[in-house]
Parts: sequence; structure tokens; C-alpha cells
Amino acid sequence: RIVVTCAAGSEAKLVEHLTKSGVPFRKLGTVGGDSLAVKAGSHSLSWKVADLRDSWYYSINRLMES
Repeated sequence: RIVVTCAAGSEAKLVEHLTKSGVPFRKLGTVGGDSLAVKAGSHSLSWKVADLRDSWYYSINRLMES
């Protein structure tokens, strides 16, 4: 699973592309701020975007060093 973002004015175009391509998707919310917050039922999770970027950007390097 992945999280995809787009500019507010591009949402309809993205939905059209995903639909035509047969890619299942679900809108989770809107983008803004310095954290990713996800609510699922009664559960809430939150991560700082800077920490997520660091984990993603350096993941291969950290794997190779261990």
C-alpha cells in the first residue's frame, strides 16, 4: 500500500487516471502541516513528516550498514 498526494486542483485527474488504470484507491484525507495523522475507527496514529522522510530517504543506506 502507498499514500499518494496531489495538488487540490489535480484530484479529479488523479481519480480518473487510477480508475481507468484499474487501480483500487480510497481518499484518506487532505494534505497540510508537518505531520501525517491517520484515524482508523477508534485508533489514531501520527508521525512527523520529517521523520518519515528520514526513514524513507536513508532506508537502503541503513540496511547496507547493518
